Amino acid sequence: MNYLKYTYNKVVKPFYAYDGWDEVPYYKFIEYKKLTEQENHDVTDVYALFLSGTTAEDWKKAHSPKLYENINDQLYYLNTEPNGEVVTEIYRSLTKKSYKVHKSIEECTAGEYWDMLDLYNQTLKDKKTDSEVLEAMPKIIAIMCCKERTEDKINEIAEELKQLPTNKIYPLGCFFLQKLADLKNGTGIIFRSKRKIVHTIKLVLAIWLTITVLILRLITFRKGSFQSLMSLLKRAWLKCTFRYKSMLELKPVTQDIEN
Repeated sequence: MNYLKYTYNKVVKPFYAYDGWDEVPYYKFIEYKKLTEQENHDVTDVYALFLSGTTAEDWKKAHSPKLYENINDQLYYLNTEPNGEVVTEIYRSLTKKSYKVHKSIEECTAGEYWDMLDLYNQTLKDKKTDSEVLEAMPKIIAIMCCKERTEDKINEIAEELKQLPTNKIYPLGCFFLQKLADLKNGTGIIFRSKRKIVHTIKLVLAIWLTITVLILRLITFRKGSFQSLMSLLKRAWLKCTFRYKSMLELKPVTQDIEN
């Protein structure tokens, strides 16, 4: 996160800019999608959303083209998908309760399956735009992972999830949506097995590519490369031995969401 200053004539105000999706709260990702879905959306609204402490009016004033070039460089990640690994566990600090993210929804009972499928269909009912689906993702996670059934509890957990980094919530939401789509469409065991094999091959290739890059950086004596390489190898080993854990902690929402 970069802490900067906005200066125009004699007006000076501090603001900060996110460096990537790992710093952007999920609710801002939803707002961003809502803005971009508008036919003639104003880019100054996007600046105000991701440059916290400024308003759209601040950026409508005359500034140097170099400033806008620097801003666009800072917000480069907006053109990328917020990818990240799916966490293995969710912890709610409010209730001090942990929820395991099961890799297979088939592990639930028949009653749980039909209840979740019904709630899933209700949650996504009439959702037509990308932003509407993104807004439903935290509720899907609350239903599928935290096994909540009442609307109040689902909304409570969903609000906690919206405060977390986008690169944590978006992959988790996509994970559950894909699993539910597979079950709903009656995807066969053979197809799922093939997809798992392809996914494993892609994962191995990605790990080896990352290791190669880190080794090259290590050769050129880049700071932190050795620690990054060791961390990657340790994580890969834990995944292979089924001992890898990635915790996502939900904190209570105690104040209004930042505008």
